[in-house]
Amino acid sequence: MSYQKDEGERCDAERDLGPVLAALLLSLPLATVGTGLYVSGTSAVRTAAYAAEITRLNAAGEV
Repeated sequence: MSYQKDEGERCDAERDLGPVLAALLLSLPLATVGTGLYVSGTSAVRTAAYAAEITRLNAAGEV
C-alpha cells in the first residue's frame, strides 16, 4: 500500500501551477510598493529625528 498505488497519476494531473504563479506575479508589484512606502516612511522619521536633534543642539550652543 503506497500513495503511488492509491492515487496514481491523479496528483500530477490535478496540479495546475498557473493560478498560483499568476497570484505570485500579481503580488510582486504590491510587495514592491509596500517596501517602497516602508523605506520612505522610515527614512522620513529618521530624518525628522535628526533635524530635531540638530535643532536642539543648536539651541543649546553645542554645535
